[in-house]
Amino acid sequence: MFFRDGVSEGQFAHVVDSEIKAIRSACETLEKGYRPNITFIVVAKRHHARFFPAERRDADRTGNCPAGTVVDTDIVHPQFYDFYLLSHPGLQGTSRPTHYSILIDENKLSVDDIQALSYNLCHVYARCTRVVSIVPPVYYAHLVGRRARFHTRIGASGDPTEDSASSIGNTGNTMGTDEAAAAEDAMVAAYAPVRPSLQRSTFPPTSQN
Repeated sequence: MFFRDGVSEGQFAHVVDSEIKAIRSACETLEKGYRPNITFIVVAKRHHARFFPAERRDADRTGNCPAGTVVDTDIVHPQFYDFYLLSHPGLQGTSRPTHYSILIDENKLSVDDIQALSYNLCHVYARCTRVVSIVPPVYYAHLVGRRARFHTRIGASGDPTEDSASSIGNTGNTMGTDEAAAAEDAMVAAYAPVRPSLQRSTFPPTSQN
């Protein structure tokens, strides 16, 4: 199961066409013929949908809908299976639900299973003792991406080098196998080596050339 952030509705077809194939290729490198079932879910917070309880007695102490509220009818997409989940209790103001769009579900999970899993995951974010508004895999991906910027080499002009990872992700299927391998090598080369004093404390042991 994959939770993907930062994808607009207009990019759904590209994600299905390119990223799912990339996941398949990555699985094939682990073991020939390895083809696990994939459930691919896009997570979005940048929308204008807001929910309010019809009766005051149904609201929480801040006037918002209770945590765990799910909306999967009437206002959802007519083609994709999607739903809105308000997983966190509001602290101040109007709570904003998270929009989940299931692009692929080869595991054939039921509607209730996906919604319950998404809600339960919001309780296990390691950096917070409260329920969060987005599934933790998305938060962890943001942390990894933000930390990776501190390990890239700085160009002669003092500006960071081009984000090769982003370049690879935007090429889709236009890049051949050799070109993709060269681009991946360039991406790895863009990262500075880890100091010897930190190699065995912060990072797992790696072989040095």
